[in-house]
Amino acid sequence: PIILDTVNEQTYPWFLARLREAGVTRVILCGLGSMYRDDGPVRASAAFRAHLARTAADFRADGFEVAFWVNGFGHGAPLFHESGAERAVSRFTPLRGLDGREGAADLCPADPAFRAAYAEGLKILAGMHPDLIMLDDDFRTSIHGGDEHLCCACPTHMARISEIVG
Repeated sequence: PIILDTVNEQTYPWFLARLREAGVTRVILCGLGSMYRDDGPVRASAAFRAHLARTAADFRADGFEVAFWVNGFGHGAPLFHESGAERAVSRFTPLRGLDGREGAADLCPADPAFRAAYAEGLKILAGMHPDLIMLDDDFRTSIHGGDEHLCCACPTHMARISEIVG
């Protein structure tokens, strides 16, 4: 994996040489930020999108398959203290434990608004036509800030559970 922010006009030839020396056939670009935050770089920054598209096109032109490695649903919430983070996720349903407590940075993946926002970020990436979009397997939806929840008992989940078990 190559962190996108490390690739520029000066470093690209170095990466290219190292990748060719190693016999690499696929470049995986990562460090793409949050897919669901309106202020995340994929959704909010035309310059970031242009850099990503240009970098992917350069690697492809040099004979590599290009993949984007995308953060999982909850990945990044340990950095929840960053400016605007709480406001950026406040429109989404938090995970709710069986005890009724809700985690500030734990977002329910069943929330239709959350899923739509995440899908919108992926749609932007898909529009760049990478050979592969890889979702990180570290979803981290329930382990932030001492508010560990091993389930979600929000109204959406409880309704779905009721549909299944009656």
